Amino acid sequence: FTFSSSPSTFITMINPLGMKPFFYLTLILLIQSKLYHACNNDISQIHVSYGLNPSSSMTISFAVPYPCSSTDYFTNNNNNKEDATVVVDVAYRKKKHPNNKDDNAWMWVTEDDHWINQYNSTSAAADEEEEDVQYYISPYFHHFSLEGLDASTEYEYVCVVLSVEKGVEQSEIRRRLGVQEEAEWDRKVNVFRTAPVEGSNAESYKVGVIADFGMTERSVKNYESILSQKFDVHLIVGDISYANSNHTIWDDWFVWMEEIAQSSPVMPSPGNHERETDIETGSIFDAYENRFACPQISEAIRIPQNPEESSTYVGTYDYGNSFYSFSAGLGLFIFLNPYTSAEEGSPQYNFLKETLESVDRNISPWIFVSMHCPFYNTFDRHVDEAQTIEMKSSLEPLLVEYQVNIVFSGHTHGYSRSYPVAFDEVDQEGMSPIYINIGDGGRKSEAELYQSMIPESWVEVRDGFSVSHGSIEFLNSTHILWTRFLAMEGDVYEEITIRNQYEFL
Repeated sequence: FTFSSSPSTFITMINPLGMKPFFYLTLILLIQSKLYHACNNDISQIHVSYGLNPSSSMTISFAVPYPCSSTDYFTNNNNNKEDATVVVDVAYRKKKHPNNKDDNAWMWVTEDDHWINQYNSTSAAADEEEEDVQYYISPYFHHFSLEGLDASTEYEYVCVVLSVEKGVEQSEIRRRLGVQEEAEWDRKVNVFRTAPVEGSNAESYKVGVIADFGMTERSVKNYESILSQKFDVHLIVGDISYANSNHTIWDDWFVWMEEIAQSSPVMPSPGNHERETDIETGSIFDAYENRFACPQISEAIRIPQNPEESSTYVGTYDYGNSFYSFSAGLGLFIFLNPYTSAEEGSPQYNFLKETLESVDRNISPWIFVSMHCPFYNTFDRHVDEAQTIEMKSSLEPLLVEYQVNIVFSGHTHGYSRSYPVAFDEVDQEGMSPIYINIGDGGRKSEAELYQSMIPESWVEVRDGFSVSHGSIEFLNSTHILWTRFLAMEGDVYEEITIRNQYEFL
């Protein structure tokens, strides 16, 4: 077999010895435990995401080969240890501006706001011979929650991994960690901006929307276009990396995304390509749940499907990164998962109902929902899938009753925008949700064909031939600007002002 000493380990085996998989996995773990002490303390896959309150909290995430605690040294008095220890932490401060006279000393994340995820995976090779098996050991994903931040404010931050030799005094550790000259850091200083306060009319707040992204040549063109837009936050509506259980692709995707994701929050919702079932344990959504750090309602519940039971889904995936929401400025953003139950009384159904019931539309006049599978699909793929039918049956009444403005989807690799529509009928009064499918993020290589050459009555525009992403700009409580950018042409497909549909305004 082949082995890489990089922080993430990927092994393809033909199993020439006929041994059971756990034999090889145990051997890999033993080898890797030695290599961890030899490899460089490189930090990779840096990305930021909103915390529970996006105007005052942000989560910094990155991967390293070590499970080190940010405060092990200080809480356990490691001066007496024979070996060196490694400190992992995040330093942050308000970005310096000419007129800013505030104290700009670096602050550090406490242990209570630091958690670590790591996972192993055994999977069938999706694109190789059937007998190939892939064994993967992930790096350690460190997530740091920064709290008590000011709204609409730029902060500098640095991800720190510091090797500390035996006998170094705590004051010296703090001195090393606390250097304030950018030239002294071994990593560059990154910058993020917190969201505007909920209910504030921040005209400059700009939201990017993309789905079915991947890492193809077309994805690269879309990436370049997205980078030029300088979005404040990015919504990725499922089918993110297309790793398909080749977990090193996830590592590559996060490294590739760093230029965007280390400064602007990436807020995902899961698609079918995030399910990634482990063939030994049945575990689902391992990469998606461990790598991202979304504002969680509670800890994730992931239960593999019982093979003796018939189900639409591969198992249960509730809470965690599966479904969640955040509010920023004039918008409430809700993220749903079509690949776990949304039937009435389920955790996801209850979450959506309770979230919509609690909205004060004087504070959040705009409601956006992201979910991978489209309720309204003009294209000839993914038509009438069981999970979409079930979800539409249970959740569309809530979307209509609580006056959701726009629903974003992907799954089909084309673009469409609907008239206001409810229960398959165009709402002539315009008092129903608009559905935008933007699944042409770069994965596809051919045109997305239509179900019929004559568009459905609810279709206002559709295009199955391009690669694109979208943009929301808040003008005020009654109007937003929606723009669709064409990546390959470097052009704008449409730029329209959408009026808020509902009478409460």
